[in-house]
Amino acid sequence: MRYGRIPEEVIDAVLKRHDIVDVIGRHVHLSKQGHYMKGLCPFHSEKSPSFTVTPDKQIYRCFGCNVGGNLIRFIMEIEGLSFSEAVTKLAEEVDIPITWEEASEEQTEQQQEKVVLLKAYDFAAKLYHYILGNTEQGKAAKGYLTSRGISDKLIDAFQIGYAPAMWDTLVQQLDKREYALPLMEKGGLISAKQEGSGYVDKFRERIMFPICDSTGKVIAFGGRAMGDAQPKYLNSPESLLFNKSRTMYNLHQARPNMRKLQQAVLFEGYVDVIKAWEAGISNGVATMGTALTKEHAALLNRNADQIVVCYDGDNAGQSAAFKSIPILEETGSRVTVAMLPDGKDPDDYVSTYGLTDSYGKLLSLPYHR
Repeated sequence: MRYGRIPEEVIDAVLKRHDIVDVIGRHVHLSKQGHYMKGLCPFHSEKSPSFTVTPDKQIYRCFGCNVGGNLIRFIMEIEGLSFSEAVTKLAEEVDIPITWEEASEEQTEQQQEKVVLLKAYDFAAKLYHYILGNTEQGKAAKGYLTSRGISDKLIDAFQIGYAPAMWDTLVQQLDKREYALPLMEKGGLISAKQEGSGYVDKFRERIMFPICDSTGKVIAFGGRAMGDAQPKYLNSPESLLFNKSRTMYNLHQARPNMRKLQQAVLFEGYVDVIKAWEAGISNGVATMGTALTKEHAALLNRNADQIVVCYDGDNAGQSAAFKSIPILEETGSRVTVAMLPDGKDPDDYVSTYGLTDSYGKLLSLPYHR
């Protein structure tokens, strides 16, 4: 693994070797208009083209939604990549070798820790998923998910798993694979014993919902209790990888359709997103069991013009929905609130109306400002 910063000369070489018109033309139909190329903006819905590319300056700009920048910025936005990922992708296309400036010891150590934690979280997600579908320990959890209408197809699509009741299932497996347990605790996967030395699993007897970053890498978990344990839902603590105020559940899968439709449907919980997904609502996301933040609102606004808030239909859910409106509107989003009948939550709504009808019914519900 390489660490540090990509040198400026490599970045300059990448930009010089690519023609911005050719690359953006893979995503946008561009027509020549004087010194500019013009097309329909891929970042918001429009009927008249306001997206321009200036070949002489190798920049783009949309006069409708005010996005703009150079080719690297475009690739970051259109494909959801980090700066280094976008540069690397463009460099590989034209066979430019990537060299890296040496990072400080502190930067290198933190980057190394992130790499190890990402591998550990990926392993944990696969382990929990295997336990749910292939062991006696996971049968009750699998039965519960089936009773909620969550099919094997959905379980696989969202990599849902199960953390068994034993104290150290994950600890043993991580230790066996020589992961440093103090780092695993730092990253929120396990906990130090309250008395004595050693470690125990952070999650026990819970259905596990992997939480991914914008590129689809597992960075945390949400665990639903199977018994009477409290809280009912437990999230991973914040870590080097996970910041709950800046992370949205299912964004990595929903982003393409959010941008295509220029609409995002904001739910409260994991199961709401999952059930709506099977009903055809593939632009649904949720917060991490916390109130909507300004960072969440900005993240949504970068991907969609309209936000449909679809919280539970009871008083608490509708109160939370209306509190979210000014936060979302502050970013420039158009906001509506779906009024679910009879106090239903989105999960119940999909179950009541069935998979084939729920999409149309949900999006034709009366909306309130």
